[in-house]
Amino acid sequence: MIGTYVLSHGYYDAYYLQAQKLRRMIADDFQQCFTQCDVIAGPVAPDGGVEARGAERRPVAAYLADIFTLPASLAGCPA
Repeated sequence: MIGTYVLSHGYYDAYYLQAQKLRRMIADDFQQCFTQCDVIAGPVAPDGGVEARGAERRPVAAYLADIFTLPASLAGCPA
């Protein structure tokens, strides 16, 4: 824990604060959208589902499955 703190201490402004600013901008965009609508519906997976070993053969689909849910998580919205 101390080693991680020491290594990252000088980069607090460069990384963490910038990430928090970006997260705030995303949350503000969602709040602005919610002034015009009550629900934002979008995909959570690139297709209907994957087989037990399908993600290994289709790495792009696995990546998209993570990307589709990311904005709501960053904005702190229930999804």
